[in-house]
Amino acid sequence: TGATRMQRVQRSRKLHSPCSCPPMRAVDGEDFQAAEKKLSGRERRALRAYAARLKAAKIMPTVRADDPRYDAKSLLLALENALTKHELIVVHTEELNKKSVKEMGASLAKLTGAELVQDLGKTVLLFRPSERRLLDLDAMSGR
Repeated sequence: TGATRMQRVQRSRKLHSPCSCPPMRAVDGEDFQAAEKKLSGRERRALRAYAARLKAAKIMPTVRADDPRYDAKSLLLALENALTKHELIVVHTEELNKKSVKEMGASLAKLTGAELVQDLGKTVLLFRPSERRLLDLDAMSGR
């Protein structure tokens, strides 16, 4: 393929551009769509820094995916409630395989309409803006 790097990047952006529809959120196995806006690298970095400050202060909202009290439906409901209340949450699991943790994070993000900010070890960081807009990404990322 004789395409230049710039042409490949432009083609990739056309293929992977997020839809303009608002995010769909539900719990009962309905069809979900991607979040309305993809996070930039600067916004991801600001969210990771904010999560680190919350963790240091021991107030980071956390959901344990491997909690025996949760079945699939109640786990999604707990994630929905936490994302609505806090916008930024950590999901812990006891998976040993890094690839399966990444897949779990991607599927949870898709099911909840959230954005996967980071997956690190056995932890996944999810962000979904609520209607109240608790976190101002523009101010956090220095725009």
